[in-house]
Amino acid sequence: MVEPSDQITVMTANGIVLRTPVSGIRVAGRMTRGVRVVNLLDGDSVAAVAVMTHDDLNRGVDDGGETDADLAVNGGDALNEQDSQSDAAPSEEDLAAAGEARSSGIE
Repeated sequence: MVEPSDQITVMTANGIVLRTPVSGIRVAGRMTRGVRVVNLLDGDSVAAVAVMTHDDLNRGVDDGGETDADLAVNGGDALNEQDSQSDAAPSEEDLAAAGEARSSGIE
């Protein structure tokens, strides 16, 4: 079920992606054949339909930083300790380990 403030995204097998507000789709009765949202080319088909709710569309963007929950799981002290050591020059062991990781393809 969708609300007028939601949006839908229709993806076709040929790679066409169409995003449209639900409010722009007319309501059809039970005895109708439906509403066409996307015109398909010969041989194309709908691969997926996704609903983006009004709440999803208006949610803030994650800045990539750690949340309080992340800090509780990962330990906030480790983050602070890492910050205080970031000014120090890397040790020879750190440089050697980084070189080994690069040569083996591990980053």
